[in-house]
Amino acid sequence: MSTERRVPARYYARLIEVLRDQDVDTDAVVADSGIPADELFDVDGTLPLERIESLLAAARTATARTDIALALAAALKLTSHSAVSYGILSSPTAGYALGLVARYFGLILPMFRVRYGCRDEIMRLRLTPAAGMSHESFAFHLELIVACVHWELRDLIAGDMPPYDVYFSIDTPPHVARYEALREMRIHFGTLDQPGAEMAWPRDLASRPLALSDPTALRMAENRCAEMIERVRVREGIASWVGMMLREANGPPPGHCELAAALNISSRTLDRYLRKEGATFRELSKQATQQRAGRLLSEGRLSVTEVAMELGYSDVANFTRAFRRDTGLTPSEWRQQPPIGDGESPDTADARWV
Repeated sequence: MSTERRVPARYYARLIEVLRDQDVDTDAVVADSGIPADELFDVDGTLPLERIESLLAAARTATARTDIALALAAALKLTSHSAVSYGILSSPTAGYALGLVARYFGLILPMFRVRYGCRDEIMRLRLTPAAGMSHESFAFHLELIVACVHWELRDLIAGDMPPYDVYFSIDTPPHVARYEALREMRIHFGTLDQPGAEMAWPRDLASRPLALSDPTALRMAENRCAEMIERVRVREGIASWVGMMLREANGPPPGHCELAAALNISSRTLDRYLRKEGATFRELSKQATQQRAGRLLSEGRLSVTEVAMELGYSDVANFTRAFRRDTGLTPSEWRQQPPIGDGESPDTADARWV
């Protein structure tokens, strides 16, 4: 099983254009990322996810901003998604367009899965990670996808967007005020137990007709998407995905059987896949708990007791003993360490003691 996940380069080339418009030294950003310029600006090219994460880190360092995902989303258009764009634009209804996006999202950002459905008078779009990512990359792409869906659906229905709700697993970001521009959206951060996001609109939006509906063009676009998706077979290592799902969960992390069910495999099969990659569920669970504990303590918004409860410990003393055994420090002593240095990501800081 390959561990390389490749992602269309076009979105990140557009990010460079957005940064250039903001007078950022984009030549330095590209150089710091280690991505050859001809690969980044190849319209039909793809990049390894690891390279993209390096680019995002370089962009954050150059801008000192946390909201670049929202800036990129505002710059992308309905025509930004290759063959999927033609299917979206020629769909008969808003609901059909979102269902098409869900079916062929592997052609857009393949490190996420998208599910679409209508139930109990609500039209829902659910995003879940399909590949292991750093915390910063996961949050960036989650915000990017949600904001893109908002702006592009709004364009599809000519701006007549009803108020609706969006639920995130990630905590409230420093740039939360930027969401005021997405005025129909009611935001709920830190409300999903499992990593991802969910967008929920009134169900009647699903039947809203679209102005450019074209059955012939739609059939051609869907045939093209089906051909292309057959070639997207590379799968991220399961160990990386399991580690991220455990690390990014809110509250007690998902269990062994729960993660196996998410992959539509048995627990024994999950164990077999993990062994092939030199990992075990127990080791990944321990590492994810350590990383989450370090990040929560460093953020300082929760007390030590609240961090213990967030991680699923019933007794703060048990948490303190486990933390000290693994790090050589008590949680309070960990908090007294110097803050993360310039250029060091929270994931890098976690690695100091894992």
